Amino acid sequence: MVTVGSDVEYAPMVNDGTGPHIIRPRRAQALRFVIGGRVVFAKVVHHPGTRAKPFLDQALRETAAARGYSFRQG
Repeated sequence: MVTVGSDVEYAPMVNDGTGPHIIRPRRAQALRFVIGGRVVFAKVVHHPGTRAKPFLDQALRETAAARGYSFRQG
């Protein structure tokens, strides 16, 4: 038996990408980050989302191929 996966909670978001979403601070009054060398503080950020990086899908395909299996989209 072969298992392909990750035990980190953000793995599905990296693998599948995310849509636009709002980020708010959890333990502070503001978020702090650097843009163009300047420190910026914000109470809310409208994140545009992230592109998928399907590392889990690729690992599954490579592992299956190494064992002579293939997948069909259905």
